[in-house]
This record gives sequence, structure tokens and C-alpha cells, in this order.
Amino acid sequence: MRFYWSYKSLPELSDLPVAEQRAAGRRVNWQVHERWQTWAVYLAFLPFVLVCRWVGSFVGHEEIGTIVGVLISAAISGQIVVRMARSLLKPNNSGVDRK
Repeated sequence: MRFYWSYKSLPELSDLPVAEQRAAGRRVNWQVHERWQTWAVYLAFLPFVLVCRWVGSFVGHEEIGTIVGVLISAAISGQIVVRMARSLLKPNNSGVDRK
């Protein structure tokens, strides 16, 4: 499984000029964040962050536990969101007029 850290690294955008990459990245970013699934992913990781904070409090470093939870959650949710963005960038094969 390949990790994509930004929209620039997506194979669907790699052959476009930089200006078009940015425009497509912004457009897809808005489209992804208009979906309820994106927000469900973000909310699903809230309990994980709280558990990491709780575990951190056992060793006397509540803040470090919170930071670790946020970093892990951000990495995983970022990959899920990029995967959803890739599905929006793929051409539609249904024959419907594309915008």
C-alpha cells in the first residue's frame, strides 16, 4: 500500500502542470469535505485521542499521550481522506457528462 502525503503525489495529478494540480487539489479537497464520510472519519478518531491521553496520564505525561494520539489519528485519517479524493479524481465511466 502506497502512502500519499499530499495531492501533488497522487498519480492522477502527476502529469498535470503545477497550476492545474493546485486547482484540482483545491476542488477535490472541497468535494471530499462536503461528504459526511469525511467528518465521520474525523469523529471516529476522537475516542482514540482520548484513550491515548488517558494512557499518557498513567505515565505522568498526559500532553505527550494526547500529541501521540493526534499524530496517529491525523496520519490514518489523512490516508483515508486521500483515498476518497482519489476516487473523485478517477474518470467517470458511466457516460454521464463530466464537469
